[in-house]
Amino acid sequence: MSFAQTTNIFDEVGEISPNPFVTEVNGTSMELYNNTLKWIKLNYNYPDEVIASKIEGEFIRISGTEEVKGTDDMVYTIEIDFKDNRYRTTLTKTNHADEKNGKTIVNSIELLTPDPKYGKSQKIIDLHKEIYQPWLNETLNILNRFNLSLYNYLSGKTDKKDDW
Repeated sequence: MSFAQTTNIFDEVGEISPNPFVTEVNGTSMELYNNTLKWIKLNYNYPDEVIASKIEGEFIRISGTEEVKGTDDMVYTIEIDFKDNRYRTTLTKTNHADEKNGKTIVNSIELLTPDPKYGKSQKIIDLHKEIYQPWLNETLNILNRFNLSLYNYLSGKTDKKDDW
């Protein structure tokens, strides 16, 4: 599936779909890996700190923080795997942390995954939907912005004119 064909959405059971998100783009796995490292350096204030782990030409794990308007910051982990002419992003962790003390308030993956291993998370969503829905929507928005920005960079598309 190419990026132009889809973005992440909540499916009928409340999971982010698709996750993992496979995107087709021209380039070898090594080119995509190296260009993703460049993208990280351009888009993060402290790129060396957000790269949690990497395997050259194959994999990068990013752990970052995103400011969420009207609520607490979101802490996330996204894994990016590379193959020739495609890459895969997987949201593996997302928490909303209290700005004052950094303690986790909401683990969005638990809220987004109505899986028995997470216990009563679906019931929590149902009971407190008005409280959690802004966090869940912002999680989806952040993931879509991340995927679109990375895709645009790797495919050579940009909104900025470089005519200096």
